[in-house]
Amino acid sequence: MENIDKKPVGQIVAEDFRTWPVFESHKIDYYNKGRQSLQDVTNEHKIDLQLLINEITEKKETQAEADPDFNSWPLDDLSEYII
Repeated sequence: MENIDKKPVGQIVAEDFRTWPVFESHKIDYYNKGRQSLQDVTNEHKIDLQLLINEITEKKETQAEADPDFNSWPLDDLSEYII
């Protein structure tokens, strides 16, 4: 896995929506404070960085084939899917 400790938490969720439950379970605001790096968030919440990275990795590896890649969809297909 790439080195994500400097990556903003909002970007992590945007790149793979399956990761949001990890942040929710630790009460990390990935939406309003999404520009904070993973390192900064773990320091602020007193969470072990490696633990959080392991949880994120686990979520990214589960059900990878079953989930659609919404980022690659054309906007008209995506909006139709949402509606």
